[in-house]
Amino acid sequence: MKNRIKNQTPFKLLMYVMLSLSIGISMPAAMADEVKDSIGDLGRINDPVQDAKQAYHNGIKEFVGISLEKGMLVPGLKASQEKTVRKHYRIRSLNRRWQSNINVEEDPRRMNQLKRYANRYNMMMIKLIEQNELKQQRQYRY
Repeated sequence: MKNRIKNQTPFKLLMYVMLSLSIGISMPAAMADEVKDSIGDLGRINDPVQDAKQAYHNGIKEFVGISLEKGMLVPGLKASQEKTVRKHYRIRSLNRRWQSNINVEEDPRRMNQLKRYANRYNMMMIKLIEQNELKQQRQYRY
């Protein structure tokens, strides 16, 4: 192997070095992705406001909730809004694997993090939906 490297042109040596560096740099990133996947749902929740805006822009009008043993918790909505949401919109569970893992009620840090995310996401989604409805009502019609 040493002789093979010695006989290579400088360009090829540079390519070997760049390849080995790129592999060395991408390995920690791949391992970080693996850790995120092992964390589960918390690894993918970062910016609820941006997530809600992007989902709404893509035509996805869904709200998020937390699956508990007694039912689905939908934070961030008033009682009247919650009735409307449960009737007309889809509610996606943030902790969809709660039955296979320890219950979210037993981990207060995780529960608080999920509630905060769901609260901000749902408030932004309801705001966007209400703004669109108001815009449609105010539109001039012949």
